[in-house]
Amino acid sequence: MIQATIKSYDPTKGWGYLTTPMDGDVFFSRRAVEGGKRLLIQKGQTVSMVIVQGQHGPQAAHVKILEGGI
Repeated sequence: MIQATIKSYDPTKGWGYLTTPMDGDVFFSRRAVEGGKRLLIQKGQTVSMVIVQGQHGPQAAHVKILEGGI
């Protein structure tokens, strides 16, 4: 699992970007967030995730919100 921070998230579209120290920005979808329908997803939250090869390149999977938010 890799730790990352939510860089941006658009709740209307249901997707955004995570930033990691080693891999830069990675796309994520609300569907990839475990418990995502119940959680408030905010910029600045710390998450754990894995990077997988998606249809359009690298993207986050198995995203778990660990803490925080702005």
